[in-house]
Amino acid sequence: MHTNHPYSAYQVRQSLIHFIFGKGATAMIGVSLLLLVVRALPVNEYGVYIALLAVLEITQLASNLGVFAAAYRYVPELRSKNQGSALHGLLLRLSAFRLLTLIVAVTAMVLLSKSMVELLNVKAYEPVFVLYGLVIISEGFARYIDILFDSLLLQKYSQIAILARNGLRLIGLALLMANVVGDVSLINWVKVELLASFIGAISSVLMLFKYSLSLKRKSPGLKDKNTGLGRYLGFAGPSYLAQLVGLVYGPETTKLILTKVAGVLHVGAFGFAASFTAMLQRYLPVFLLLGLVRPLFVSTHDLVDRNKRLNQLSNIVLKLNLFVLFPLIAFMVASGGSLASFLSGGKFPEAGSYFVILMVLLVFQTWHAVLSLVTLALEDGTSGLYGTLLGLLGLLFGVAFLPKFGAYSLCVGLVVSEVMWCGYVLTSLYKKGLELKSDWLGIGKIFIFSLIGLLMAKLIKQLFEMPQFVAICMDMIIVGTVFTFLAYLIKPFTSDERNLINKILPHPVFVW
Repeated sequence: MHTNHPYSAYQVRQSLIHFIFGKGATAMIGVSLLLLVVRALPVNEYGVYIALLAVLEITQLASNLGVFAAAYRYVPELRSKNQGSALHGLLLRLSAFRLLTLIVAVTAMVLLSKSMVELLNVKAYEPVFVLYGLVIISEGFARYIDILFDSLLLQKYSQIAILARNGLRLIGLALLMANVVGDVSLINWVKVELLASFIGAISSVLMLFKYSLSLKRKSPGLKDKNTGLGRYLGFAGPSYLAQLVGLVYGPETTKLILTKVAGVLHVGAFGFAASFTAMLQRYLPVFLLLGLVRPLFVSTHDLVDRNKRLNQLSNIVLKLNLFVLFPLIAFMVASGGSLASFLSGGKFPEAGSYFVILMVLLVFQTWHAVLSLVTLALEDGTSGLYGTLLGLLGLLFGVAFLPKFGAYSLCVGLVVSEVMWCGYVLTSLYKKGLELKSDWLGIGKIFIFSLIGLLMAKLIKQLFEMPQFVAICMDMIIVGTVFTFLAYLIKPFTSDERNLINKILPHPVFVW
């Protein structure tokens, strides 16, 4: 028998099944798009496209005015209480407000387009910049509906929506490449992006409100008196300000700084590495399963043993990510340059160094994500805000050394910012009565096993000469095999952690 609670283990397992099948398909499409776009566009236009993607991501966060935080925190709460009528009203208000904020932000962006393209030294691409504003609206709105799906544990709908948008992009790009001699023009690729995101946004809205109306009829619930505007603003306001300040020292801002300082040709290597690591980030457990685990953190809010539960959840999520991330870093150290050259078709071999630094950044971004889930559960918006303000020092560090070390200093500055953020938030949570105790023994095992895999891969390459592609594959196989074998023998996860993970999985296959 299974419970009908919206966030029960059964519901999580069902959502996970939909997630696994959907994410597998979107992962293949995402990798295909990444590799095809870098090959299809001319080098200079690929640099401009990287700048456009940065503008998209910055506009997404800068224009949300707290609706992201409201969706993460209050949608799961109303759903867990079966407040169907209140939830329907909240979804309507959040969606409408999100669309409005996107339209206002893009209107301002278009009015300032001449100044913005001059600032970025891409004046010849102003028409593309203006057209891309429509992509920002449609893609931004579609992504917000994805957030609402995740908060409702509707991974089936979420994966359908993402698969539809990316599938249309892939089909459109394939048609362009088949009908064009030479490189694909950026303006035509942006038109494909616009069509795909618009169709995706419309279909997502229809799915969401069909579900919402059904829930309102089946479980209307009582009028909710505990989610007034004051409570929303008390949490969402500081959370939004933290996101806004965080934009200043984020990877997207780094791309724009490099576009201005070094030009589109030089930003291509960093942008390619950043896009690749961003794709990896999306498939790390904490980011991959964010839509699943976020409601679980929020649901601890009223538990008697809340602090114990938060410690357990945060440790598992952190270690799962490092279990994937540390071996990947070892592989990047062994084969980063060769992999960058191979994946970019020889265009950006220098991206290998960025791969390694950005993978280290992912370690601290993972820690950041876990701590953000804890502050979300505690409805604590101020810790993240002050941590973000402190993190601005990392940007100053990167800019100070930019003339001497170039883009590398900005990358290291990103790492410094994340370290400062995590350190402050940990201290703040401790002062507020929650001590997060990390399993350093388990984390140490994961690190050592990865290091041994790296040393073995280096040794094999010293003993045998291999072609580039064979060497890449061998490094991957050796690091992965050594790591998983050692982790199986000397398990980094406790028996309780393994049992909890296997309880959620369709089959108990987690043996590390």
